[in-house]
Amino acid sequence: MWIDRARHTWLVVAGIADQQTAAARCRARGLELPRGDELARAIAQGLGAALHLDRAAWSAGAKLDASNQRYGSIVDTAGLSHRADVAEPHAILCVLR
Repeated sequence: MWIDRARHTWLVVAGIADQQTAAARCRARGLELPRGDELARAIAQGLGAALHLDRAAWSAGAKLDASNQRYGSIVDTAGLSHRADVAEPHAILCVLR
């Protein structure tokens, strides 16, 4: 568990999962997937090191590209956001605002 400067509580959920499963695991704990920008900010503040994050984590929300393929956003350990297929497995970080 980690608390950021805005007093949001962050929790790493064990394992990796697709975006839908990640969101469900957060909701089951009364938390939610973080927005991409807040996840990038938290990693810049030290979240990744504090929680020993060693892979990219899901952020909330999904979009459609020009060919109607759904994609989500992941944020890597350097705090950079990348596009990812919603079915790919990535780390699960949840936030309580």
